[in-house]
Amino acid sequence: MFSREFSVDITAPIEQVFAYVTDLSRHPEWSNNKMEMTVEGEPVAVGTTFTTVVNAFGKETNKGKVVEMQAPMKFVSECDTSSSGYWRWTMMLEPIAGGTRLRHRSEGLKVPGWFKVVQPLMFRFVGQKMLTNGLDNIKARVEAGGGKVAG
Repeated sequence: MFSREFSVDITAPIEQVFAYVTDLSRHPEWSNNKMEMTVEGEPVAVGTTFTTVVNAFGKETNKGKVVEMQAPMKFVSECDTSSSGYWRWTMMLEPIAGGTRLRHRSEGLKVPGWFKVVQPLMFRFVGQKMLTNGLDNIKARVEAGGGKVAG
């Protein structure tokens, strides 16, 4: 299994960050790669399904599902990609002084053989930047008021 985790500290309440990262329709706003997202059902909950079309190394269509949601601490989805296997994406949030720490873990649960060979090298040059850019984009959006909690 391939797994990586990165974190970012966001100057915003945990509820605001959770609301933003669980709004699947907003994932294209912060994704490192150009993305189209189609969500099946609102509000987002365990069992919600979605389809993404991502432009990373060519156009890739992915089918996903929300598998765990523990407000405001944890959000987990899994995704079957057309080229790099089956992945789990976990967002873990914790309150810290002045805001929220968001940890984002990506886990390749079932990846093809070629990926296991190429990924360790490729991750150092491309993958790490893709994940940290996404976190930096979330931070910028939420801190600019993009993740307001209704009410």
